[in-house]
Amino acid sequence: MNIEYTKTTFATRQKLLKEEEDKCSELTAQIEAAEAGVTEAQAVINEFAGLRNRRKGIFANLLKMGKPTNSEEAKGLDSEIAAKREEADRAADMLEAQKELLESLFNERLQHLNRISELRNLLSVSRYEMFIIDIEETHLPEYLEAARAYANAAAKLVGIGKAAVEMKTKLQENGLRADCPSYGQSLPNRIIDLRLPGFFNMMDGTGGEENAIFDILEDMEKEKEAALDNLK
Repeated sequence: MNIEYTKTTFATRQKLLKEEEDKCSELTAQIEAAEAGVTEAQAVINEFAGLRNRRKGIFANLLKMGKPTNSEEAKGLDSEIAAKREEADRAADMLEAQKELLESLFNERLQHLNRISELRNLLSVSRYEMFIIDIEETHLPEYLEAARAYANAAAKLVGIGKAAVEMKTKLQENGLRADCPSYGQSLPNRIIDLRLPGFFNMMDGTGGEENAIFDILEDMEKEKEAALDNLK
């Protein structure tokens, strides 16, 4: 696993996701502003349509009663409608422009949302890869260090045990007997296998300290000799 490449990829994806999210937030703000513009323009248009509907209603009533349509009320609405027409025409054009802008903004934001979804998926992969790197860079070395310390301690203990066996044998050869526990009568194999399934190669025939397999024979013999020399 290329650790530096994985770390760089993780950082790059984080940066790209932040940029896409920021852009999406910016577009959302523009959409909200455009929607507010649509609401405002629609309100003007609705107000103008309401005036015209009122005038139509007045005309309808006057016609039903056989009266002329140039009543004071109708004339008053004529003035209001005339004053409002230019604003309503402008609002209608603005409404169309805002709708076109909204369609463009929604399409652009959708592209960024799709990219965000893609980047989040890629970032999930990168987070897992970073998690694996943490295992490889930190936790496996910690375990191997502890396993090596155990192997060294085992070599020392077994070496001392072998020294104890030799000393006891000499005592027995001289017809002597010590009233104390005996150690080292049954010694472990020279190979200490501290592999954990799922973390190391568990196939037969594999070895090496990098795979948590330790050959303690040499260290064991050194410890035995050192222990015997200390008694001279």
